[in-house]
Amino acid sequence: AILATIFGSLKTTIIPVYTRILNRDPEDARKLMKSIFLATGAVSLGIMFLGFFMTPFIVRLLAPGFTGETYNLTVRLARILMPAVPFVALAAAATGILHSHKSFLLPAAVGLPYNIILIFIMLYFGSLYGITAAAVAMVIAIASQFALQLHGLAKVGLFSPGETKLYHPGLKEIALLTGPILIGLLGNEINLIVDRILASTLAEGSITALNFAKRLYGMPNSLFGVAIMTVFYPELTRLAAIAEHNELKRCFQRAVTSILLMLTPMMIGYITLRTPIVQVLFERRAFDRAATEATAAALLFYSLGLVAVALRQLLARTFYSFHDTRTPVLISLSCIVLNIVFNLILIRPMGHAGLALATSLANLLVLIPMFNLLRCRLGSVNGRKIIFSLSKIGFASVIMGVVVWCIYMQLLPVWV
Repeated sequence: AILATIFGSLKTTIIPVYTRILNRDPEDARKLMKSIFLATGAVSLGIMFLGFFMTPFIVRLLAPGFTGETYNLTVRLARILMPAVPFVALAAAATGILHSHKSFLLPAAVGLPYNIILIFIMLYFGSLYGITAAAVAMVIAIASQFALQLHGLAKVGLFSPGETKLYHPGLKEIALLTGPILIGLLGNEINLIVDRILASTLAEGSITALNFAKRLYGMPNSLFGVAIMTVFYPELTRLAAIAEHNELKRCFQRAVTSILLMLTPMMIGYITLRTPIVQVLFERRAFDRAATEATAAALLFYSLGLVAVALRQLLARTFYSFHDTRTPVLISLSCIVLNIVFNLILIRPMGHAGLALATSLANLLVLIPMFNLLRCRLGSVNGRKIIFSLSKIGFASVIMGVVVWCIYMQLLPVWV
């Protein structure tokens, strides 16, 4: 997950550098594109080989509670997954290049073969090879994400004849842009690692419960939060560049309201129907009633921070629009510290559910300084209008939650 985050940041940093050079000199941009893929491939291969030989040490570091067969299985699966590292990096670079050429279809379609491959291999080979089949399927599925984009890269000239160099001056600029953004992106991954390290010391199944709950909790933001930010971020950047602060404040307010409107009802829905949601999606075979209850408990406390995570990401991008990467980095570091502190406080009385609650509390608390810092920069952020929207959306969502809960309780005998 950490490596995916590191290389995933490439698509954020490649676009501004490559687009500027593309507008100025298409031939030089083609040279930069080739250098990007050569450098990305070389670095990712080095990381892959290093990770393969250091897997036992990495597992000991990240999961100190694993022993015996659990430890050996984790090492074996991690080594099987290592060949996916270059494909993760190359797929991210391909997405950045194609977006720069205003080609969005292929990057958006990579999830289709990815999921088809995962489902097919696990259905037909899972019973024979168990969890190993899932690891191999993951590698092949990730490789398909890069393979699908090769046609688009060929159309923009990646494989055209011409000079090819490992180093291009634009690579340095991309690397400098990647640093601060990467630290911010790694904040969430570091929090996850801390959670897993502590969860590995709890009862067996705690990490699994957190992982399943995290997937459910992240889905609304991935579907709707990211889509909203994708729409508003370019406009925020344009308004910041021309110093239209009044219009920027209105744009920011609309973005916040859109996030609240989409994600607040989903947060209440998760809190209200967490158990039947987990039952429908996961409860079968080895995933028994105890696993459902553990996952539902984690989902409850993760859900409390669902809206906060999306707002934090929007605020970070708003600071990026002012070319301010320092503030989001400091906030991210503060979030890591808060998460660790809350983890240590809550893990004893609440177990793995306390780790989920710690994550939500940390994300909620860092919103306060982020909003204040942005307000200091802009003079205001239309806070009253945002609070008014929050009160209306929150009230409607709570009413929805109460009605849904009452209906669910009436239908519970039938449901069972």
